[in-house]
Amino acid sequence: MPNEELIQQVVMATKQLAQESLSGEVDGKAVAERLGIDPESADLHYAFKFAEERGRIRVGGWEGSMGLPYMIKVP
Repeated sequence: MPNEELIQQVVMATKQLAQESLSGEVDGKAVAERLGIDPESADLHYAFKFAEERGRIRVGGWEGSMGLPYMIKVP
């Protein structure tokens, strides 16, 4: 079962960072840093996955098998 609170935190942090970015794009590691969460966290990986599947964020690519996304935009 997805961690709904973490998914919400990921979406909110992504929106905030995207507004601060000139390109409107965010890196998953920057989101992890903003949230104070280990970028190696499986829970964080899945929170990004679920947020993407639900259309809350758009991801341009992923690092490795359990890595974080990069080139994230908010639709």
